[in-house]
Amino acid sequence: MTDGLFEECVKTVSKKYPDITHQVELFDALLAKMILKPQKYQVVVCLNEYGDFLSDMACGLVGSLGTGASASIAFDDKLQPTMAMFDPAGGTAPDIAGQNKANPAAALLALSMLLDHTNHFELGHPLRMAIRSLIASHECTVDLGGKLSCTEFTAKVIERMKQEMQSPTE
Repeated sequence: MTDGLFEECVKTVSKKYPDITHQVELFDALLAKMILKPQKYQVVVCLNEYGDFLSDMACGLVGSLGTGASASIAFDDKLQPTMAMFDPAGGTAPDIAGQNKANPAAALLALSMLLDHTNHFELGHPLRMAIRSLIASHECTVDLGGKLSCTEFTAKVIERMKQEMQSPTE
């Protein structure tokens, strides 16, 4: 029932934007297609539960649930944001709670999205670049093949962010 109502609403809204392709996919087929050809998908509009599955799958494809940040934004009739929430896409990881093993990248990336959303690009961008450069140089947590604890990675992000802010990259 909910899926049908959601699809009706999306179909109605899509008629207002004929230059944007609206394509309906069965969810299980969408998952397979996104794994095989992720470059074909830039935006996927779906119900929250399906979005949760999709974000977990996408994080798994890049190496860890600890890498995905999520944004939920509500818009008014004039397409202006009225509310926004930013959070890590993964779960709570109760199996490693209190062990200093969690990857904080997703929470920090969610913070960078919040900073951008509130027009603090001068903070959001260097934070994002610090996280990306550390992961690229394998200075990361165990889940991504690194050796750093949550605390150690966070400290390195702060240090690298300061460097990014002193000499910003394009």
